Amino acid sequence: MDIKEYNYSSITQRRFVLLSVFFSIATLVVFTTLSTLCLSSLALYSPFWKYILTFAFSGLLTGIIAGNSMLKKLQNHRIIFIIQEILLLCVAIVPVIGSFVYHGIFPVYGNILQYCYWLIYGAIFMMFFFTGVKAPYYLKTTSGDYIDNKNPAIIAICIALVSLIASLALALFIFYNPQYLILYVLLPILSCIFTILLSLPFCPPAIISRGVTEESAITSRDDILFTYCNVSFISIFIILILLSIVASFGLYINVIFYSVVAIATGFLAGTIAAHYIKTNNTVFIYGEMLYPFLFLGFIIVIHSNDIPYYISIMTAMPFSIFAGLTFGTSLQQIILKNNHQSRYTILLFAFFIIPIPILIAFLWIELTYLWFFVLIYLMAIITIIFPGMYLLQNTKRSASAILYFVVSLLFIPVIIITHIYFKLPFSNTMVNRYCSGYDTVAMANFNASYITQPATAYIQGIPACSITDHFARDMKRATVLINLFASSGNTIIIDGYHKFFTNNLYRLLPSPVIIDYIPDRIVDYQKPTITGVEKYATIHSDILRGLYGKKGTIIDIPNIFDHYMYTFRFTDAYIGSILPHVDNYYFIIIDVTHTAPELLSGLSSAIQKHFSHSLVAIYGNLMIIGATNKEGGFVIGQAEMQKLENLIPTTEASNIFVNTEHALSYILYTSVQSAVPHYGKSSALLLHFDKPDATMYQNNFIDTLINTNDAVISFADKTGYFANTLQLRMFYAKRINQLLKQSEYYGLQDQYEREMQALMELRRAGEYTPALRQYIINVIAYKEKLYENIALMYEKDKQWDKAISLYSALLAVNPNNFTANYRIGIISATIQNMENAFKYLNNAMRMNPNNPDVLYQLGILLVSQGKYSQALTYLLQAHQMNMATASLFFNIGLCYESLKNIEEAKRYYEKAKLLDPNDPSIQSSLERFTGKKEEPANQNADPRTNQLDEEKGESFPLPINQSAYDVRLKENEIKDEDKINVPK
Repeated sequence: MDIKEYNYSSITQRRFVLLSVFFSIATLVVFTTLSTLCLSSLALYSPFWKYILTFAFSGLLTGIIAGNSMLKKLQNHRIIFIIQEILLLCVAIVPVIGSFVYHGIFPVYGNILQYCYWLIYGAIFMMFFFTGVKAPYYLKTTSGDYIDNKNPAIIAICIALVSLIASLALALFIFYNPQYLILYVLLPILSCIFTILLSLPFCPPAIISRGVTEESAITSRDDILFTYCNVSFISIFIILILLSIVASFGLYINVIFYSVVAIATGFLAGTIAAHYIKTNNTVFIYGEMLYPFLFLGFIIVIHSNDIPYYISIMTAMPFSIFAGLTFGTSLQQIILKNNHQSRYTILLFAFFIIPIPILIAFLWIELTYLWFFVLIYLMAIITIIFPGMYLLQNTKRSASAILYFVVSLLFIPVIIITHIYFKLPFSNTMVNRYCSGYDTVAMANFNASYITQPATAYIQGIPACSITDHFARDMKRATVLINLFASSGNTIIIDGYHKFFTNNLYRLLPSPVIIDYIPDRIVDYQKPTITGVEKYATIHSDILRGLYGKKGTIIDIPNIFDHYMYTFRFTDAYIGSILPHVDNYYFIIIDVTHTAPELLSGLSSAIQKHFSHSLVAIYGNLMIIGATNKEGGFVIGQAEMQKLENLIPTTEASNIFVNTEHALSYILYTSVQSAVPHYGKSSALLLHFDKPDATMYQNNFIDTLINTNDAVISFADKTGYFANTLQLRMFYAKRINQLLKQSEYYGLQDQYEREMQALMELRRAGEYTPALRQYIINVIAYKEKLYENIALMYEKDKQWDKAISLYSALLAVNPNNFTANYRIGIISATIQNMENAFKYLNNAMRMNPNNPDVLYQLGILLVSQGKYSQALTYLLQAHQMNMATASLFFNIGLCYESLKNIEEAKRYYEKAKLLDPNDPSIQSSLERFTGKKEEPANQNADPRTNQLDEEKGESFPLPINQSAYDVRLKENEIKDEDKINVPK
């Protein structure tokens, strides 16, 4: 009689197992996700996710090994499960209990981070360890056969994936809606209940049933590599997919969430499909051979230009669906080929023992593009060649299998050809680069007297540090103001810019210590190359841990990226965390053009709440808020004035202030409340779900800055006559201070001509004031260099109006500036403003009548107007000044031809051809004398190009009118900044 062996008879217990799996995974995922998000909100740059996942996987693997050993030896596992479920429940609900005690979940994690951050790692390890102890039991009971002839293995996998997706969504919902935190409590409670109800034995006795045909077992074990490594192969490819997505679109919550959900959903769909598809025992091996092909298709799409992230995420789904399909068929083969104990052993190694160490390793490996593609090629060899060899050696191979093997061998050369064709990167550059533009910022030299090369660095595509002369000057001014009050004790500088530059004026502060809270990884391990920068004691840590055990004057300097992403820095919770470490003063320097009004309002409210006295100063776009609980902390007396008067003439401060009155005129408000009124509820303490727009906000303090001069008098020492004296000094300095601030404002707004007009007025006002005169002379000299550099950049980008505006500003200072006249003349000719072209080129020639470039350009302009005789005079003079170019000879020939001097015209055309034999205009002109004239394809375009565009790999015809169809600007006129040769 036919018989079949079963392992379990209770259908109800099977359901309890599946429910326990669901709620156990949900508890872990929600707890882990919430912990990661909360800690990242408090310390944005710290890679908590790496540490948390490392402890999680380590705890899971340790628990699995321990559980496998214990469950084999114990007759009654329920006692162990009850004890560990109670412990797990206690650990899991700690954040909920803490949120009631501290009135929110963020203060709970803030205290943990600042005082005992290792507790969170211990809790993660413990929770995953307890779940790991249960994992062998889940594996054993779901891989066994039940009395109803159903095996729940695939169902258990599907339930685990559904639990992962649902719990990720729930964790995000709770994070952004903390009032629903109580929902999380249900998960560990339900997990505890269903786990305690489990009573299936780990080592079940055999159950024999009659009347059922025993399916024949397949005893061949030559596919063992694919059976054990299928999950590991899939894991590696999924890690590389996630790495590629993050490298392209940034490490943002929405990118990670949608990527994980898309991949998990695709894998779930493939696994379900495998359950209903009847396959033979080699389909999962065939399937592995397609992994590299599908992965390469994803890589090609994600490296295409202007592809939205959701399209790239969707292109990862074909791989995940197919991976789920092959995984499902592989699982079916494991169930069919093996008895209960063998299934358990295979699945234990395939699901946990092998993949988990691989996952932990990939958390800490920083792949370059070279090793990224080496790994892909290695995976392609393993998943293509080895399966192909297996199919070829299989005794039951068919013609289709052989054909499939041959085709599969072509995959690797196809991958290489595709790599080359699509120009996929293959270098030692890291795949996941966080920072761009760092090298230009690092070379800008923040501590130079003046900065003529503005530069911006980005983190994850958002501005992080923008170095301009205005920014550097205003940051130094803020440091001088802080030094006025912070005269003793320790100074703790929370410096968001330290990775990009170091402010040398920090040396003015007493005992400065810098907290550098940005890890080296965030700037891709790059270092500033500028020498001569002072070294200060530096703590490399997140802010809260860096402040532990320290107290002093705190200077808080968030970078631009912080203004958009690190909202914790502008909240009451942050100021409350900082307060215990403030000795006398707290200062924060923010950029108001990058700060949302609600964040500024929240910061203002927090400072009002925790400090009794405050002041506000504005330097350009920088707002400096000072706060203290010290009575009379911001009083300015004779000692402070003397301190400023001694400092300003020094080298460091001589180019940022004219005098003490100028330095004090930037203090605008006597309290933060008067500067930033409260607009209602401040921003919540959250991470952005997606990448924020780098919005530039309006600076609403400019009018107050320009028109306010004597707010500092409110802080003046009222004893004696000091306050009256200060008021008088500020009154006499009012007009000069207004002009100084006005010129700075015009510079910030790129209103160059108005800025220079203000500087010229200041120069006139400073004729009898040596300090002001020298200050303005230095500023104007720097501005001339800056304007020339910026104008050349505008010319490269063909922003002619902006370039003309800058050169016009130079002419406002010095009408005899040869460079400005010459460049405006060239640009005017380019944009067909012939009147201005003649005007400014004539001015340039008046200043330097023997300059061949000016003579040449004037000749070209006269040719364009049909004045060939006058044009010939200028062109020949240019030739006499040793200019010898194809374009010069061509235009001289054109003039002679128009004046009916054929012999001279032909002679100069031939000279032009010797220098440029491929120029079609020259060839066409010579052919007119031989009767073989061929009209140019485009009579209004010249193949000669602007040199700036040649340097950028572009080529375009210069604009020209019909009457001068073959008259062009000289091809080397607009030059690169470092190649320009302007005669004196």
